[in-house]
Amino acid sequence: MIKLKEMRIKNFRGIKNLLLDLDDLTILTGMNNVGKTSILKALQIVFGNKYFITKEDFYIQNDKYSDKIIIDVLIVPENGNEFKEEVVELLTDGRVRTDGENEFVPLRVEITFDNQKGDFEIKQYILDKWKNGNNWWEIEGNEKSFNFKEIPFFYISPQRDILEDIRLKNSFLGKILSQVEYDEEMIQKIEESIESLNKNIVENNEILTLLKNNLENLNQTIDKKTSIQITPLTKKIRDLNKGLTIYYGENEDNSLSMEYHGMGARSWSSILSFKTFLDILYEKAQKENKLFFPIIAIEEPETHLHPNAQKQLYNQLKTLPGFKIITTHSPYIVASSNLNDIVTIYKNSGEVVCGNLKELSEDEKKEIKYKVIQTRGELIFSKCIVLFEGETEEIALPIFFKKYFNKECYEVGVDFIGVGGATKYKTFIKLAELLKIPFFIFSDNDRPNEDDIKKKVENQVKNYSSKIPNDVIIFLNSGNNFEEELLKIDGYEDIIKQAILNSIEYKNEQHEQAKYEKIFNKSKKEILEDMKKNKTKYAFYIAKEIEKNDIKLPQKVVELFEKIKQVIG
Repeated sequence: MIKLKEMRIKNFRGIKNLLLDLDDLTILTGMNNVGKTSILKALQIVFGNKYFITKEDFYIQNDKYSDKIIIDVLIVPENGNEFKEEVVELLTDGRVRTDGENEFVPLRVEITFDNQKGDFEIKQYILDKWKNGNNWWEIEGNEKSFNFKEIPFFYISPQRDILEDIRLKNSFLGKILSQVEYDEEMIQKIEESIESLNKNIVENNEILTLLKNNLENLNQTIDKKTSIQITPLTKKIRDLNKGLTIYYGENEDNSLSMEYHGMGARSWSSILSFKTFLDILYEKAQKENKLFFPIIAIEEPETHLHPNAQKQLYNQLKTLPGFKIITTHSPYIVASSNLNDIVTIYKNSGEVVCGNLKELSEDEKKEIKYKVIQTRGELIFSKCIVLFEGETEEIALPIFFKKYFNKECYEVGVDFIGVGGATKYKTFIKLAELLKIPFFIFSDNDRPNEDDIKKKVENQVKNYSSKIPNDVIIFLNSGNNFEEELLKIDGYEDIIKQAILNSIEYKNEQHEQAKYEKIFNKSKKEILEDMKKNKTKYAFYIAKEIEKNDIKLPQKVVELFEKIKQVIG
């Protein structure tokens, strides 16, 4: 009946200014600390609890807190350009706007801090219109409160645990149990059965009988005659849930209490208890013919789960009613999702930006889905991507990266990707461009007069990105592929020969000496042929030998790393 279409955030936590397209299911991806959780919390401010706000939630620039947090959300009809009558009744009282053709509800929440009172002032508005672009926050509106019980907000924390849910009355499981009801006749029958069971347990157990008899000595010190009862089982049906235990196993005869299961089962069970709670609310709304559009924010559903379980849980979450927004670091969830649902959050020069793949044609989406997402899903979470043709670079560049930066590439979110040929950059460039992921191409330059490789690579950057080729492409020296580039560097020839020796398993010292003489007597041309024939075998040993020697990295590699440094800091 309704849908959330767009969201805008200004001066909230690390977000200075962000415009975000939404869908029924939105998957937020990106590195840690880029603002994914802040987006969920911004939605919570609009539709849920606003009282978690602190001064630290205001954006800081030049060591000063911003004056005002602004969060806008656009609600539109699910289908067509007009809200259904029952929705209008819910959103009425001057909240529905129209641009002449389409109806919409533009909500705004503004939060300011009163220094004199030391407290926050929260105001709600219905905007006069919805217009993106520069200074969208200057659009005015009427101050009007909104709190739609038919649009409840639910936040699922990554620290979920079914054992904690059992203990808390205000958890989703606690709320489910509080709704369990029996008629008077059923209560009487159950409590009579419990009473009979308690009596039998005590009478047939020597220890409990002895305890009961001794406790009856209380009569000697208390004026009034008293009755002593020992109830191994709770007496009243209202107290049954206090002893609730969930068992899980292969079958009823071979199951263990949740206390003995790992966090994966406990986290998943907690989410499924929420699903049960939501199913109850949805069924009730259906019976009463009422609108029910929950807004569900879930952080990292993959927590503690193995890959197949992550996919299975994600498929269960997709079926939840209402609007779902999920943050994830899981390439398995990304690979299972619709590409239209993916939004990548990224920091560019300190500002949070987002990208998506909605502009692609269906054929392009299929190409990216099968060529990249399902095989290289981790790219979605990269801070920077380096593309190249061959196998030697894929092995050597991460080793050189560690030598240069004294960090593993994955520690800072840099991925090195072999594309398999000079004409195969297109798909990866499109992905990086739309998801706002910086990329570089480290290209061979070994056929300058044959088929003009340089021009082919440059044209792919021009045609499929907004980047200037010279800014993102590092070509090797003319006439060289990566193996030739290494071999022609002063001082590298002997290192490469030693690396080839290191890759060999020797039978004895004589065998090692014979190989040494044979390899060190080879010409550059012969060594190059060996390198080309055994790329995957030699690449690791060559890179490790260069890494351990006190020798400069190749000039073109350093040029690439300096460009990466400008991006990742």
